[in-house]
Amino acid sequence: MKKRSSVFINREVSWLNFNERVLAEAMDAGVPLLERFVFLGIFSNNLDEFFRVRVATLNRIIALHRSRGKKDDLLQSEQALAAVKRRVKKLNREFEYVYAYLR
Repeated sequence: MKKRSSVFINREVSWLNFNERVLAEAMDAGVPLLERFVFLGIFSNNLDEFFRVRVATLNRIIALHRSRGKKDDLLQSEQALAAVKRRVKKLNREFEYVYAYLR
């Protein structure tokens, strides 16, 4: 029997993909200048909420797994958090570049 790949996408990755599309609108030279700044604001607000809700939840899950000694679950959560941090760093560099360009 052939193994099927997972049809599920990590919710944090999915959310970051959405916010990357918002940032792409700010990068689009075909979008009027004022709207490009609006998209930068939306991106920034979305990222703030992402950290307040999603990253905070990941940190609570990690703390819970540590307190219960669940090594496998802990590793998975820590890897997810590390992946989020790498992705957010990349998105922040792109945000700073676009913001500096538009100013």
